[in-house]
Amino acid sequence: MIKLKLSNIKWTVPFFAFILGYLTVKFIFSINKTIKVPTVIGLQFKDAAKILSENNLNIRIIEEKEDDDLPDGTIITQSPYDSEIKPLQSIYLIISKKAKKKLAPDFKQKNINEINKIARKNGIKIKSYYFPNNQKNDICISQIPEANEPLEDNRMIIYLSNGNNKKIIFPDLRGLELNNALEFLDLYSIKPTILESDLKKEKIIKEQRPLPGSIVDLEKIKVQLKV
Repeated sequence: MIKLKLSNIKWTVPFFAFILGYLTVKFIFSINKTIKVPTVIGLQFKDAAKILSENNLNIRIIEEKEDDDLPDGTIITQSPYDSEIKPLQSIYLIISKKAKKKLAPDFKQKNINEINKIARKNGIKIKSYYFPNNQKNDICISQIPEANEPLEDNRMIIYLSNGNNKKIIFPDLRGLELNNALEFLDLYSIKPTILESDLKKEKIIKEQRPLPGSIVDLEKIKVQLKV
């Protein structure tokens, strides 16, 4: 009985030796196996991740770089690139992200010197226009965009008082929306009297005093608008 068992064990030894040898050879070849790194530059991150995973490679994002010309998550650079590496090694990626837009500072009631100082500090380009106004010379009376609105290309337009109280030809405001007319009059520090003939939400100016084309003195003008 013991001899029979020993005989059975002898038959299994070659089998296990074969399995062990096969696994050893497979392990040795797997160590030496290399993979050509696929190029993922220009792809979206989700597409790049799928390709690299299918090639048994790991992913490491080392930086998110601001670039307004590229969609979020675009692969900008990769390392290594155009080479062969072993499985499970990492591919290091730099991906794009949109830059956060700056918000416009509040320049209203500030002097032009103070405005220029703030603009230089924040890299904002200023274009200015002067208007007759009751306020002191070089004071900002309006701006585009308004405070805390996003800046486009870091540019702003400001309207400054030239401190002169000149007579002007009063414009035709009829047909304008009330809010637009009020914004225009505010440039001259004019606070009109509003007469409402109905309760409609959309308020259009129907009549005005002074009449269009009247020559008025900004110091003495009284404006009446009927909507």
